[in-house]
Amino acid sequence: MKGEKVKSKKQRKRRQEDKKIRCIEERDENYASTHLRLHASDNHSVFKPFNRSTIDNRVKTLLKKFISGGKVSKYKAPGFTGTFKNSFKGIRLALKSERNIRIHFVAALVAISSGIVLHFNTVEFCLLLIAIAIVIMTEMVNSAIEFTLDAIFHNRYSKLVGMAKDIAAGAVMVATFISIAIGILLFGSKLICIFAYC
Repeated sequence: MKGEKVKSKKQRKRRQEDKKIRCIEERDENYASTHLRLHASDNHSVFKPFNRSTIDNRVKTLLKKFISGGKVSKYKAPGFTGTFKNSFKGIRLALKSERNIRIHFVAALVAISSGIVLHFNTVEFCLLLIAIAIVIMTEMVNSAIEFTLDAIFHNRYSKLVGMAKDIAAGAVMVATFISIAIGILLFGSKLICIFAYC
């Protein structure tokens, strides 16, 4: 009896999760269909009225603002300096919240200073900076994906969320291994030359 109750609870949870996923997919389809109908023609007057039952209120307000020529977002445009402020804020948040990003930044500083000591040429420095950028960017994207999924699913466990997070973490690992291989080739060749002449 207890086993049947546990199974029924698990089945209910799975059904609820599937329901939520279906609702999200339907909402995304509605968004996509409205945007496609908007971009189908430049003349907005030829559009037929949308079915109110299938369109979210947020999409309605977005359509009204888009057709009237107003701003799509309810927030003010950040401007040129505002975009830089938001970007630096994102970097600061990533450094505060993620320990792995802090480790990558320290490793990057060590690698750059080692490159200066070993007299890297322009091409070698470019390769080193590209390898560092790939690792840090993938780590930041991984963190952004994790925060987004936790916000959507309210920190509840879901198999699909776990799969998405695992794939993002795998992308970080691939980028890390590639950067390590580039570092071995760059620093290894320089160290071999130094020790060979010694």
